[in-house]
Amino acid sequence: MEEKSIAHPGHPSLPPLIPPLEQVGLYKVFHPTDLSAASDIAFAHALKLALAAHGELRIMHVDPDIPETDWSGLPRVRDTLAKWGVLPPGSSKRDVERLGLHIEKILAFHEEPTRSLEQHLKRHPADLLVLATHQPDVLERLMTKAVAEPLARHTRIPTLFIPDGAQGFVNLNDGQVQLHNIVIPISHAPSPQAAIDAATRLAGDLQPSMVTFTLLHVGTAENVPAAHLIDRSGWTWETTVREGDIVEAIISHSETADLVVMATEGPHGLLDALIGSTTQQVVRQIRCPLLSISVGSEA
Repeated sequence: MEEKSIAHPGHPSLPPLIPPLEQVGLYKVFHPTDLSAASDIAFAHALKLALAAHGELRIMHVDPDIPETDWSGLPRVRDTLAKWGVLPPGSSKRDVERLGLHIEKILAFHEEPTRSLEQHLKRHPADLLVLATHQPDVLERLMTKAVAEPLARHTRIPTLFIPDGAQGFVNLNDGQVQLHNIVIPISHAPSPQAAIDAATRLAGDLQPSMVTFTLLHVGTAENVPAAHLIDRSGWTWETTVREGDIVEAIISHSETADLVVMATEGPHGLLDALIGSTTQQVVRQIRCPLLSISVGSEA
């Protein structure tokens, strides 16, 4: 399997780096939680992103068995912010609001978690979903009701998936960000620009000092799609061209990545319906966070 790496600027298929653009933050972050350890890691990412954007974080748990008054299992925002050193211990809700952060916690009672979450999002739209994924094998997927993939597919909201067992790029214990290597798979269809814009927006919000963005193209160097890139101090752009299977290539490059950002058009045809779109196949195997951006036709 042949692989080529090209550092920007200088790739003939891509235009020169353009000046920095005004960054638009993510203001409404929605975090469905199943109260698992994996969801704790996803919660840390959701809180950090909402805090960085001075926005809104809604935390929702759907369970038919929990009493209506039981809020004790939901993630504790003030305790977490105190642990991160953002607020002193014993801070009030008003102290959280002074940070420019609005928090809402929701308990819902429904036999179908995905349906309940979708109904909520129709009434209260979000800019970003942040959720944990559990990665069962094929047989287990057929026997159980998945939540993460259908929710992202049906709502078409940008979704940050945190795989079960991954620590991610936000440390739950201290809130520190480790986001230095971002991989962006690119092709002509769908256009890579939405994924590139989302990756730069997220890095701009979290403000890590040094970031390398790797544009991963499976194909030939002559067929690398053009894209507009942002020039910023501490940011490096590279292009890697690789042959072979696209899912295998993404999984391989994700092993040294802090985040993978993908544009997706959803499933197409019978084969995708059976085994899943490229993004779905990657979600089921990847071991680092994946940000999925829906573009183009409806899934």
